[in-house]
Amino acid sequence: MLLTKLSDVLDPALDMLANMPMTMVGSSASEVLDVIGEIRVSMLTDEQLMNSSVIREWFSIRLSGFLPYASARFLHCLGGRNFSCHSYQQILQEFIHHFNNMTGEKQHVVASDFILRFLSHPQSGPGCVSFSNSSEEWLMKNFGPFSTVMSIKFLLPLNPLFNPLEVLHLLTPEQMAEVLVLLLPASQEKDVLTNTIFNHLTEPLDEGKFDRFLRGLPYFSYKAHLSCSSYKAIFARLDSVLPVVSLSLASIITEVKTQLSMLIPPGCIIYSGQCNVTMTNETDICIGVNSTMLQLHLTSGHMNGRFCDFPVEEFACTTLSGLTAEDLAAILACNRSSMSGGSTPVWKLLLSKASRVLDRALDLLTNTTLDPRNPAVSMILDSIREIRLDSISMASLNNPAIVQLWFKRRLRPFLPAASPQFLSCLTTKELNCSTYQQIVQILSHLQLHMTHSTQMSIYTHFIEDFLTRNTTDSSCSSHTNNSGEWLKRNLGGFSALVSFKDLQMLNRNFSAMEALPQLTLKQLVEVSSTPGQLTSGAQVDMLMKHVPNKFLPTFFDDYSPAIMGHENMFPSAVRSAMLQVVFDRANLSDHSVGDSAVSVWLHSRLRPLLVGLSPQHVGPFFRILAGRNCSIEQQG
Repeated sequence: MLLTKLSDVLDPALDMLANMPMTMVGSSASEVLDVIGEIRVSMLTDEQLMNSSVIREWFSIRLSGFLPYASARFLHCLGGRNFSCHSYQQILQEFIHHFNNMTGEKQHVVASDFILRFLSHPQSGPGCVSFSNSSEEWLMKNFGPFSTVMSIKFLLPLNPLFNPLEVLHLLTPEQMAEVLVLLLPASQEKDVLTNTIFNHLTEPLDEGKFDRFLRGLPYFSYKAHLSCSSYKAIFARLDSVLPVVSLSLASIITEVKTQLSMLIPPGCIIYSGQCNVTMTNETDICIGVNSTMLQLHLTSGHMNGRFCDFPVEEFACTTLSGLTAEDLAAILACNRSSMSGGSTPVWKLLLSKASRVLDRALDLLTNTTLDPRNPAVSMILDSIREIRLDSISMASLNNPAIVQLWFKRRLRPFLPAASPQFLSCLTTKELNCSTYQQIVQILSHLQLHMTHSTQMSIYTHFIEDFLTRNTTDSSCSSHTNNSGEWLKRNLGGFSALVSFKDLQMLNRNFSAMEALPQLTLKQLVEVSSTPGQLTSGAQVDMLMKHVPNKFLPTFFDDYSPAIMGHENMFPSAVRSAMLQVVFDRANLSDHSVGDSAVSVWLHSRLRPLLVGLSPQHVGPFFRILAGRNCSIEQQG
């Protein structure tokens, strides 16, 4: 009623307020804006709403200070007006200008009652799609930072061309989890989709963002009813990051995997051994393939080393009766692009046709190094498995000479690209422990040539699967003298990828103290921070001998947070011995170590070790503080 009575001077008053700080607007800003909305904004004609000068006058000047306090009622009415896309985007810029001054709740209300309401109306196009050339431009023009408070499922219907994978840098970690779960069911390339999102989050790794992404996965997966293959793709990437994250994040990954395991469809076994059979129908494969020129070259014997110039499909669709072992070796060694690299059915057809010279060709390639990132290498190995390994009897495959022939010689160039399917099938071959260990050692010697994801697949799909399913000799431990020997024989170089908890799971009798030389720094931290593993100062001294001085800060960066809050679960003798290691080796009382470095030790690394400080450690502790600046002394 007040503003209605004072209508004649309202506009000049608003002009005056526009030049004042936002704090001058007052506590009744929301109610005032509601009234102005009724007596002014609602009176603007459709023609005026299309006029950028009018929009600027009202929303950029007169109402700007009130917008952070806009009520749902005001926003709902505003979102229903007949704006052009340009006018809408002009008003949105004002809300964006005040985004950081709004509460989280207000940001959500603006997104739902104004942005979504307008963009869902027919007059917006809908979605104001036609005025943008890319997903990023559309998102920035029509949502700005408000996109970060919205569910992806509301964005997708507004723009059929919107591709969330093109704007991952604009999405929150929770939204990326939602994107993954929303797109996986319809994706024909689940691994590619999963890798795209995981790569964005982990290259480089921001543990804070990845933590938020992880916590979103079970929430969105619960509603999505994902397929078995979708879960396998997710688990493969979760496994791949485990060795490179902190202990606290590794614990969250394990927890998330447990939660996801409860959502897996009935009958789906993530790491089960199975052998896929690739169907090869030559008629279907060769439809539209013109291999006439290649056939002429092969028949005349005038290839002149041009084996890499022709697509794999052309070789598969020709008559290969004149192909020599040298020719096939040249074909297999090509570093093909994804466009000419073929597919597993194509390679299987080609190698089946060239079966008579396959073994000799593989012998010729024994000392060749192939690029494991070339997708053709993995396809070739899968095809050879079906054509050759699947036809070898169980008894023969457990013959050391056969293992040497195939794995150390003929398959050696291809093993760095071993696919999860190849590895999974291998565990079904009824290998004995000796054969399994022989293969692990061969793979270990090739580990440096493997991508990180392949190394993890060897653990999850071969090592872990075999050791947990083997019933004749539990954990393949009967012929080993100690846990260190067991680790070298059964995991080889891949032991560095495995958590201490997993080692205990694989071998119930695993003793960390027997395997200290084989454990990584991270595994040593896990042992130290697991209650009951270290029970005396002598054991602490034994373990810490395997932590070089230069890695002490890294060790305690993980160890101290892991025991913080439950120090009483670790014997005082163990904590005292750990503190003594710091006093003896970190040189914190030496003034060549700067105050900033000492501050880090005091703030986090030493805190759990100072609980119940023994009298013998009081002096060494205060020697660290002596001569330091006042802030360090106060911190101590």
